[in-house]
Amino acid sequence: MGELQPKNLKHKLEEVSPLSPQCCIYRVPKRLRDVNEKAYTPQVVSIGPLHHGREGLEAMEDHKIRYVKDFLDVENIYIPHGKNGTLPMGL
Repeated sequence: MGELQPKNLKHKLEEVSPLSPQCCIYRVPKRLRDVNEKAYTPQVVSIGPLHHGREGLEAMEDHKIRYVKDFLDVENIYIPHGKNGTLPMGL
């Protein structure tokens, strides 16, 4: 499988259909997690803040940042920083 080049990525990003408003990632209710916690706990990568920083998932954090950087570079998107290097509200 070949490496995805920026031109191919940009084309794929332009062609991909939008997510359905019905697609969401929800927090699993405690009563379900209690039945089989491992089934609902990320093993390799987490999406969103709930499991951010969890032991065992750190290896993917650099990769996630790298992918976001490449995406922003390809799309020529600038993210302004607020005070103390924080992101402005809404980003």
